[in-house]
Amino acid sequence: MQVAEQAQDLKTGRFKSGRSGNPAGRPSRAERQARVDAKARELAEPFGGWEKLLILDHVRLEQAATLIVRRPHSAEDAVRCANAVDRLLGGVERRRSRREPEHVPLRDRVT
Repeated sequence: MQVAEQAQDLKTGRFKSGRSGNPAGRPSRAERQARVDAKARELAEPFGGWEKLLILDHVRLEQAATLIVRRPHSAEDAVRCANAVDRLLGGVERRRSRREPEHVPLRDRVT
């Protein structure tokens, strides 16, 4: 079903003046921050959850989430973001592996 008044000019494909191609507008800073926070908590799940991580891990995951959520300008920027996210997540993983493992009694390890 088509709207009686279309926002785009059918010949050129451009939007008519005064009509936005994005009626919702740009996301607010709070909306962007909420998306970053949600993505950071999602990234924290393989490491045991957000609550079990230290503050340095929180910072690294928030930086990685910021890079994931943003839209890169070029293919080169996309590769740079992917590499940076990989390094940040690798840093969190290395820190988690350096910690003392949970104590497992010998009898549980033998069986």
